[in-house]
Amino acid sequence: MGTEGRLRAVLLDLDGTLVDHGAALARAFAEVGRELDVDFTGLDRAGVRPALPGRHAMDHFRAAYARAIRPYADARPVVDQLLEAGLRVGILADGGDEDLGQASAALAALGVAADQVTLLTPSDLPAARPDPRAYLAACAAVGASPQETVVVGDDHALDVRGALDAGLAAVWVNRRDRRDSEDAPTLPTLDGLPGLLATL
Repeated sequence: MGTEGRLRAVLLDLDGTLVDHGAALARAFAEVGRELDVDFTGLDRAGVRPALPGRHAMDHFRAAYARAIRPYADARPVVDQLLEAGLRVGILADGGDEDLGQASAALAALGVAADQVTLLTPSDLPAARPDPRAYLAACAAVGASPQETVVVGDDHALDVRGALDAGLAAVWVNRRDRRDSEDAPTLPTLDGLPGLLATL
């Protein structure tokens, strides 16, 4: 894979694309639920904060999540290939300032040094994804124009539609049901990403 074409940067979604966010949440919910006797049945990340009794419990949950997070097997090799090809790599994390530790833990689990990539949380962006302003600011942060940047993510509405609406190319990593996107290339894993990017 080379950088002879117009592609200069790749923005990778973190949760669900590079790391198995759902499994980490389930493990953290189970651990903290047992220790604090809290029932997390049916809750997602947004529902965690109200269900936890106090700041100590939230800190405990964050630590459990950091211990539970695991990268997908294809994530590190692909990030390495992108960096070796001379592409600028940005990683788009979910959550706010309070979740920066979780994003940093996920990056550490991935085995990528913070100085190799640009980690962007919502607090680094002027608007939340899928607002086009978020993608335009992410492009500026990695030093590339929207026309030189592709977004890769697992959430079609957030990652693919949001990026396309901002004028970026997008790739949908659909690990779940093998459906294809009508408006962007679709991959079942990250393994095929370097080859696909070489054709864009």
